[in-house]
Amino acid sequence: MKKSIRTIGYLGLTTAIILAFYQSDTDSLPEEQPSQTGIDTSSRNILPLITATQQTNMDTANTGHLEARANNSAEIPLDEYILSCEEQSIQYIHQGENPDQELTKYNQAIQHSNKPDEQLAYYLSDQEADASEAFEFLRQLNSQSPSNALAYDQLLNLCFAEENINNCDDKLLEKATRADPNNGIPWLNIAALYQVKGESEKALEALHNAVKKPYFDDYHWQLIDFIEQVSDGRLNLSYKARLVSAIGIAAAKPFHFYKVIEMCKSSVANDPVQADVCLSLGKQMEKNSTTITAQGLGLNFQSIYYEATQDKDELALINKKQSRIYYDSQLNETTQKTWQLMSHDENLYRFWLKNMLEHGEIKGMQYVVEEAIWRSRNPNYNPCPNMQN
Repeated sequence: MKKSIRTIGYLGLTTAIILAFYQSDTDSLPEEQPSQTGIDTSSRNILPLITATQQTNMDTANTGHLEARANNSAEIPLDEYILSCEEQSIQYIHQGENPDQELTKYNQAIQHSNKPDEQLAYYLSDQEADASEAFEFLRQLNSQSPSNALAYDQLLNLCFAEENINNCDDKLLEKATRADPNNGIPWLNIAALYQVKGESEKALEALHNAVKKPYFDDYHWQLIDFIEQVSDGRLNLSYKARLVSAIGIAAAKPFHFYKVIEMCKSSVANDPVQADVCLSLGKQMEKNSTTITAQGLGLNFQSIYYEATQDKDELALINKKQSRIYYDSQLNETTQKTWQLMSHDENLYRFWLKNMLEHGEIKGMQYVVEEAIWRSRNPNYNPCPNMQN
């Protein structure tokens, strides 16, 4: 289903709120559940929608926070304590803001803008934009643009549209890989595209090229950063509202890697050489991906191989890794508290995005958690609404 920028913006707000509020009753690692990290081939997996209404008595909350901070500081080791604003309601929309109206106005403005960055933001954001029109704009974008790799990533996505697929010739695909020559993700998209075209040999060659690359970056963080920066000064919403809207846009980005998954499933039974390529690709993606989504895809490739070869020991290890990723990203209490604190601390949100861009999702989040702990040690740190020292 196509989504307008307005709908996607709300998706981002919902996703961020869910991440901040999602709670677990256990600190132990859940039982191995490999299906929980399955790759959604149309867009990033989003946590099940949870509707929660919280009524807050601010006077009681202020007192409760001070007491909780003192009590928690005594019970939790200093190197693990993170200030909790859990009794405060999370507000991404400031009083008087109208995101529906503002996103609609903004979308119309960048659609008709003559600024290349704003035009690019429109075609990266609006899933209802005409596919042929978007394809032509991106193909003609200045190759020296700082956002060139991001544009070619979207161009490869548009190649899968029926009206564009015949225009995605080898010359264009070569340009797309030159935009970010050390990245394996463009080659995965190209492999998937060749599979759609029925050119199996070229698809396998593209997989071989992907395995040789030192990292796998699906531009998730670059897309969020670019959309937020372009909207700054143009979209009349707070930084946090603009950021979570950009997160929603990135989360709704389509993926076509299911064709590569199908290819690898077929290969493990029929082509040992290709099967080895898929296994090597999986190991590379597990170690060298910038997002949990891409890392999870790498684990899926390995799982496919070990299931087919009936290697129960390796399969059990992969399942354990999948469960660990799921736990660390969604159930880990420290991660949850950090997300919740970020929702009240704009500077910590900015620190989060900076570290995602510089270090990738796993390592970057470790730094953000450390920063949240460090800030929480300061007795004068009070990002919680109406919190008193």
